[in-house]
Amino acid sequence: MSFICLIQTFAFTQAHQYTCIIKLTSELHGMHRHIDILLTLQVVFVHRHTSDLLSQAQYHVARARKVDEEEQEVRRKQEAEKAALRKKREEEEVTSISSISLQVQFIVK
Repeated sequence: MSFICLIQTFAFTQAHQYTCIIKLTSELHGMHRHIDILLTLQVVFVHRHTSDLLSQAQYHVARARKVDEEEQEVRRKQEAEKAALRKKREEEEVTSISSISLQVQFIVK
């Protein structure tokens, strides 16, 4: 092979390599854009999913709070009813004791 032929072959090879590198770089830029788009979509998806989960959590917290408040109200009513029954029994006992005391006094006289 002649020297000129070698130089032409080398120049062709260099030009071919340069073209390949340019193509690969262009493809890498395209892939980078696709990855950016996919990451953006993933962030949007995660954000929406997280927002949905937070919304559901707020609903469940509110529902649990309402149930707890209702249970506390029921307990308060039960305690009030128990206190009213105790007071009524005490009054009945006092009335009964007073009645017995009056009867004893009447008999003693």
